[in-house]
Amino acid sequence: EEARLGEAATARLHSLLNSGAVTMTAIDRDADVYGRKLRNVAVGGEDVGEVLIGAGLARAYGSGRREWC
Repeated sequence: EEARLGEAATARLHSLLNSGAVTMTAIDRDADVYGRKLRNVAVGGEDVGEVLIGAGLARAYGSGRREWC
């Protein structure tokens, strides 16, 4: 089930990112402890994370790693 959801999430993300203008906006901190930039991603003004969460293909980060399924 986890593999199926992962493949569906990948396909939906690919579709979203190719559907319009992509914008990235800064969040409350610029980078994580590893130096990776932290950004919210939107396509056509629609938040990509919220779309994936709403479709049941992702979950909010919360407080660290958890089991997916």
